[in-house]
Amino acid sequence: RAGKHVVVEKPFAFTKAQAIHLFDEAQNNNVFIMEAQKIVFLPITNHIKQIIQDKSLGELHYVNMTSSFKPNYGYDHWMYSLEYGGGCLYGSTTYSTQYLMYLLDSVNVNCQGLQLSTPTGSDDFCQLQYSVDDKVIVSSCISMRVPTKNVANFYFDNGYIEVENYWKARSMKIVKDGKEEIIEYPCPCEFVYEVDHINECILNHYNSSPVMIKEMTIKTAEIVDKIFASWNPQLEREATKIIE
Repeated sequence: RAGKHVVVEKPFAFTKAQAIHLFDEAQNNNVFIMEAQKIVFLPITNHIKQIIQDKSLGELHYVNMTSSFKPNYGYDHWMYSLEYGGGCLYGSTTYSTQYLMYLLDSVNVNCQGLQLSTPTGSDDFCQLQYSVDDKVIVSSCISMRVPTKNVANFYFDNGYIEVENYWKARSMKIVKDGKEEIIEYPCPCEFVYEVDHINECILNHYNSSPVMIKEMTIKTAEIVDKIFASWNPQLEREATKIIE
C-alpha cells in the first residue's frame, strides 16, 4: 500500500486466504510481490528439470528427500510456538513442496504428514508423503531432532540423481548404467540467481514472478495449513484473518 515492492521470506502466509489476499494487494497497488524461494532458481534445479523433461534417464517415479538442522535455542523461542508457526512443517516444508511443483510443472500435489511433537506441541520432526499428478511419489523428511543426511535422490527408469544439500546445491551426481557423472555449478552464494530474477521482474514491471509463480505459493500455503490443522485440531487458526 506504500508503493513498495515486497519479497516475503518463506513461509509466505499461514493460510491460502492470506496468500491470495497478499497477491491481490500487490496487483491492486501495482507493485511486485514474491515468496523468497531460492531453490527454484538454482542451475542444478534447472538441470534436473531438463533431465525430467527430455527423459534422458526415462520416466521419474520416486523422489526421496531428507534434511535437518540443529536448533541453538530453547523451547521459549518462536520456532517452537504453535501460534507463531514454529516447527519443521511451517519452517521448511516450502522447500520440498515448491521444489517438486517447479520440477514437475504442476500444483496438482497431494500431501499427508506425520510428526513428532515437542513439549510445546510444535513438531521437530516431520515425514511428508506426496503424490504429484498421480505419477510421482515423493517422501520428504525434515528434522530438528536428529541429524540426517541432507540429500535428495531422484529415481528414474534408467538411473538416479543424487543432490546433496538440495536447497542450496552447487553439484549433483548422475548414475546411469553403473557409471557416475558429476555436474557442478560453483558460485559464491546460492541467492544470486534469485536476486537477479527479482531485479529483472521489477525492471519489467511485473506484479508477480513468472518462475516462482503465485499458484505455487498459494497451493503450498493450503497444503501446509491442512496438515497443521490435522495435527492440531485444538488450535483454531482464523483462515481469513488479515492484520490491517
